[in-house]
Amino acid sequence: MKNKYFSLLFPVFFLAFFFYAWLVIDPVLIFHHQQLGFSFTNRFLQEFLQYPGGIAEYLSLFLFQFVSLPVMGAILYTLLALLVVILTRSLVLRGYKKYSVVLSFIPAVFVAELMTLYSFHLVFFISIVLILTFLNILDLLIKKQLRFVPFLILVLLLLATAY
Repeated sequence: MKNKYFSLLFPVFFLAFFFYAWLVIDPVLIFHHQQLGFSFTNRFLQEFLQYPGGIAEYLSLFLFQFVSLPVMGAILYTLLALLVVILTRSLVLRGYKKYSVVLSFIPAVFVAELMTLYSFHLVFFISIVLILTFLNILDLLIKKQLRFVPFLILVLLLLATAY
């Protein structure tokens, strides 16, 4: 029964999220407010590999260049919200099946609200996706009884996304 609710809510939520990002938030305003640049040079990449969280920032700068077009920006934010919901749902299903439908969408709703602040950088959104990805990997490895690998994944998580 709960899966039926999720199947109905899923497309409606993301269609509403897309129109909210496109018409209400207007990603072009975020682009004009922040004016972040990206370069494909090796030197530019090396600058971001020197500190924790640099990979997330580099990835966010790459994706941010697509925000200059309103529809592309709305699609980008919607796809990132989709990833957040899917990754959250996979974590929530294991522990809280009763509330999984509601709990799956909460992070995406919070991020949608944060996007109305035009100073909210895309790097935070990317960091949420990376953290949820690593938590899913960690959960999978713990279930498979691999004790050393979760520690290694946690170290990689800190290096990739922490500030």
